[in-house]
Amino acid sequence: MALNILVVDDSALMRSIVVRAIKAGRSAAEIFEAANGAEALEIMGRSRVDMAFVDLNMPVMRGEELIERMRSNAKLQNVPVVVISAEGESLAAQMVVKKNFTNFVRKPFSPATLKIIIADALALADLPAAGAKEAANDGGTGIA
Repeated sequence: MALNILVVDDSALMRSIVVRAIKAGRSAAEIFEAANGAEALEIMGRSRVDMAFVDLNMPVMRGEELIERMRSNAKLQNVPVVVISAEGESLAAQMVVKKNFTNFVRKPFSPATLKIIIADALALADLPAAGAKEAANDGGTGIA
């Protein structure tokens, strides 16, 4: 079964960076992209999503609102969410207290960091984490 991953960011460049990092470690993943929270909800309404990478600062619907809506929806409440943002750790700490997301990655990040974050989030969600061993052993280079 292919893993379905949603990447939500208003920057097409940032989405492409995240998508490349995901594909480097999980070539079998089906990846969906959305430019804002409203588009993300539409995608999740018609497709199964196993994991989401969500930026916080977006037009139309911000990441915090998207995550809150996911957590209040029975179908989406257990989907692992990794926040990718340039926001400071204080915001991340506030969101951790609310237990709204699985992990936080501060921009900029390395592909190796993203691989490890994916493996950790999938382990917490009890989903298969192919490539996790390689991510842990790539020495931070981003190359397994």
